Amino acid sequence: GLALALSEDLPEASRERLQSLVAHIRELDELVLELLSYSRLQNPAQTPERVEVVLDEFIDSILGSVDDELENPDIVMDVVLDCAVERFTLDPRLTARALQNLLRNAMRYCERRIQVGVKVCPKGCEIWVDDDGIGIPADQRERIFEPFFTTKPIGVGTGLGLSVSYGIVENMGGRLSVANGEHGARFCVELPVVGEG
Repeated sequence: GLALALSEDLPEASRERLQSLVAHIRELDELVLELLSYSRLQNPAQTPERVEVVLDEFIDSILGSVDDELENPDIVMDVVLDCAVERFTLDPRLTARALQNLLRNAMRYCERRIQVGVKVCPKGCEIWVDDDGIGIPADQRERIFEPFFTTKPIGVGTGLGLSVSYGIVENMGGRLSVANGEHGARFCVELPVVGEG
């Protein structure tokens, strides 16, 4: 209904109110999706899928899935691949969800640049998301993965995205950590080789 209303010729004030409503509906959608994801992670019967993916294509598809959410077109997202092998076995759906949440978080905090890095070594695969924002204070790094914890004002994000990412990575036998990178925050996903962990 809102989309149809927005397609009509409207006074600017009315258009802005309708666009604000659309933004609120998107936020509610995001909250519902995060709550469902969080709820599914509490189910011990859920086991990760194991699929071999081509890493550069996989990362490219994840960046493409969040690219239209960039509010500032000047923000640059780039990829650094350090892989002796092209493929890695992981759960593509869960891994994509975890990385999308990390990228959305980076979009909220970055100033001009986001970098995604991938490194494969004998023990597993490491994927990191760097931003050039303010970083995360040391006293908040322990809490950042708690459900509903947020450093942003109410109404900006759900406070569930990082918690969902943490649960997803843990569910796959991996580890998600945060540190301050060279310019902002660095979230690092470490996934083990299948059969290890």
